[in-house]
Amino acid sequence: MHNRPQVGPDEPTWPGYATPQPQQQPGQPAPSPAQYVHPRPPTYQQSSRGARYPIRQSYAFVSRGLYGVAQLVSLALVIVEGLLIVRIALLLLAANPDAGFSSWIYGLTAPLVAPFQGVFPSIGGDGQGIVLDTAAILAMVVYAILARIVEAIMRLLARL
Repeated sequence: MHNRPQVGPDEPTWPGYATPQPQQQPGQPAPSPAQYVHPRPPTYQQSSRGARYPIRQSYAFVSRGLYGVAQLVSLALVIVEGLLIVRIALLLLAANPDAGFSSWIYGLTAPLVAPFQGVFPSIGGDGQGIVLDTAAILAMVVYAILARIVEAIMRLLARL
């Protein structure tokens, strides 16, 4: 069994194999090499975008890696914003700060909200304990903008 395709008399052969020669009929003179026209390979129309070259393996690896980083940034944003929403909800509902869950959420989100403390005054804080944490809302907006910028840069670098 061979892996070479069958080649007809008007098709070119694979490199390294003999080109087909015209058959000489008995009683006729042999054709000169100038008379024999070698069949040309079929021509293919080239697209308007130019020739296509295969993507190098290293480029594909880097591109997938950058898309993966962009997805990780998006996942981190979802987690951070979810925690900040829970913090805002707990403060609005005047949750007991000494309870295990609420103290865990406050402790976990305190470093995320710390850079934005004091930018706007917190709304509420009257005797009922209900507070709208404007620092957490500002943190959510800023983190969302930063994450989208980082994702856009990663996706742009992946396309280069």
